[in-house]
Amino acid sequence: MRKTSLTVAAACATLLWAGVAHAQRFTDNGDGTVTDHQTGLMWEKKTPAGSGGVHDVNNKYTWCNGADLTCTNKSNFADGTVFTVFLWTLNNGDREGNSPTGCFANHCDWRMPSIAELKSIFDPNRAAYCPTGTTNGPPPCIDLAFGPTQLDTLYWSATTIAGNSIYARGVSFGNNGSANPKPSGGSVRAVRSDCQSIIR
Repeated sequence: MRKTSLTVAAACATLLWAGVAHAQRFTDNGDGTVTDHQTGLMWEKKTPAGSGGVHDVNNKYTWCNGADLTCTNKSNFADGTVFTVFLWTLNNGDREGNSPTGCFANHCDWRMPSIAELKSIFDPNRAAYCPTGTTNGPPPCIDLAFGPTQLDTLYWSATTIAGNSIYARGVSFGNNGSANPKPSGGSVRAVRSDCQSIIR
């Protein structure tokens, strides 16, 4: 067991060291995923609007199923379509006929990012308005490797607002942040890692 742990630790250290020396931060892996060499995270790449399936950039998902009051009174908020459709499909396969056919990009541990992880891919250098995060306009404030990205839609994070659990924090790649009520529709970009994230 100790040998396995040391092997995983060594592999993770190698990945992060390789990231430091890598010529570019993001790599399109050619399988619908993007690797961030700075953090060691692997991100889902979105597909164009109208392409269908869970990767379609126009898809919206809810965190909680129900009205605000219903969600507030629930002990577990994680029953919206982010969990029951989006993440379920990535981690179990095709939902048609409820027959799993495999996991997305051969990984079955996709999740929503923390707010810190999500903010780490907001790129203030993409356009003149990006540093202020106050004005919407093309292009989105994210590296092109990530594929299509909505400008005026909040991307969900897994971070709930302290003291107001009906809201989850998120990032808009047109205005760099806000929060949404969990029953409302939002975009989501899945993330995973072979190592523990260095971002909290």
